[in-house]
Amino acid sequence: GTTKMAPTTGTGGDAGGDAADDDDGCDIRGDNGCNNGGSSGGGGAVIAAVEAGGTSFTVAICRVSASPAAAPAEVTILDRTSIPSSYPTTTPTQTLEAVCDFLRSSPYKLSSSSSPSRSRSSSDGGAGVGVVGVEGGVGREGGYDQGGNDQGGYDALGLASFGPLGVNPANKETYGRILDSSPKKEWRGIDLLGPLVEACRGDDDSSDDGGDDSSGEKKGKKRKKKRLRIKVDTDVNAPALAEFVDYNNNLHGNNNTTPKISSLAYITAGTGIGVGLVVNSQPVHGRLHPEGGHVPVQPLEGDEFGGYSWGRGVGIPFEGRNTVEGLGCTVALTERYGQMLLMEEDERDRAGGGTGIITTSSSGSRGNNKADATDSTGATDATIAIDRSILATLPNDHHIWDHAANALANLCTTLLLTLSIERIVMGGGLMNRVGLLERIHLRTAQLVNGYLDLPDVQDMGNRLIVRSRYGGDAGLMGTIALAKMALLEEEDEDDGLEEEDDVRVKEERRRQQQAMKRAAFNTGLWNGVLVGAIGAGLVCKYCLYGSGGSRRR
Repeated sequence: GTTKMAPTTGTGGDAGGDAADDDDGCDIRGDNGCNNGGSSGGGGAVIAAVEAGGTSFTVAICRVSASPAAAPAEVTILDRTSIPSSYPTTTPTQTLEAVCDFLRSSPYKLSSSSSPSRSRSSSDGGAGVGVVGVEGGVGREGGYDQGGNDQGGYDALGLASFGPLGVNPANKETYGRILDSSPKKEWRGIDLLGPLVEACRGDDDSSDDGGDDSSGEKKGKKRKKKRLRIKVDTDVNAPALAEFVDYNNNLHGNNNTTPKISSLAYITAGTGIGVGLVVNSQPVHGRLHPEGGHVPVQPLEGDEFGGYSWGRGVGIPFEGRNTVEGLGCTVALTERYGQMLLMEEDERDRAGGGTGIITTSSSGSRGNNKADATDSTGATDATIAIDRSILATLPNDHHIWDHAANALANLCTTLLLTLSIERIVMGGGLMNRVGLLERIHLRTAQLVNGYLDLPDVQDMGNRLIVRSRYGGDAGLMGTIALAKMALLEEEDEDDGLEEEDDVRVKEERRRQQQAMKRAAFNTGLWNGVLVGAIGAGLVCKYCLYGSGGSRRR
């Protein structure tokens, strides 16, 4: 739907998570596909959106149009900030505390009868926010108490995070928690959802608001509570949902005759590579959630790189060898470039009679901005530490971008062949590299090899494999989409309850009618038996007395 955005406050940093990291090797594009603007007055639900990234957390407070079911619903970003999350710059506990403080202290976390007296963002214009709360009882989802009240609290919370992440609300132990298989050791087992729910729901209110007690003092019932609706998903499934809804809504809004799609893939390429999927109009979860960045690929002919160092000795599928992420993410590209430098230096040493081995002290690990490069044999004693920012200095026609395009085109081909996906949206910092998307189009067409009916390469960027319209805010827009979905599901539940009530009334009437019929039948049956018995007695009496009278005469 329509989205108005306020400027970012707080500290800067990456908001794309482990997969959609900063602008490694990229030319920045300014258009994020959103309308800038401040807040406006009027009613509507106020939602909190938290995008948990490996470098920073992006937090936004938004107002959704009074009727969340409207298609498309208008969303205004009232306030937003970015909070560092990269270890050792900060710890998980410190990051979560800062996020919760922002949510708790927001002037928009108010009752439906109040307006904020101050504003974090100058673009908000000081306009009051009338929050139309979604009423309901205290609810529980994923094991967390979601009770809120009209003293404050948000109507919904959307959380999108790097993974692996617990996304099954039926599993109370893992829902909203970073799983132990995460490559980010400091974040393993961290509960993201619990603290956020506590920060988003209304303050406990045990006061009374009317009436008189026995002493004549005012006393009345407690304030009615509303429930905080929550929705959790990965930082790639959430943008996939946002892009899916946006595409279909735009078709609907423009009276377009083009049929709506039922499937969409979102690929984010940066420090890592992640895949979000919407299939049959629903985000894909299943056993866990999609991890398409770890599927194997066909390397370019003569490629001996093998894969990045992150996969060695840790729980990475295929040990990161010849996988999409192992060949195509910025860490892999940096290590590949370092390998190229080593090979060039080796050639120079050999020409001068040197040993051909350069050794520097370095260590590449997930979470910093360094990458280790090894020689073409994979020997670990020939390494050089390179900062990933070096990719930004490479020209657009450098051969290294062919390897990135090949890895991502392999992923697109796999999605087209396995899921018959209808639309693929590309995001992440790497996709800002000029010319990379066009290389992906060309390589995808080569790999498909005419087996599928695809658009022409020149038209593929408009109809099949496209750039995200949200740019660097794709993750945030996805998180907002999660919160909106939570509101829609509540409306559906309310409608379902009304339908259930109607069904119960009809069923009760049917049972009463059946009981009345059975009672009438039983009454008629016994009356019939009684009348029959009386009639039989009279006949017997007549026969008996009539026979006796004949003998006397």
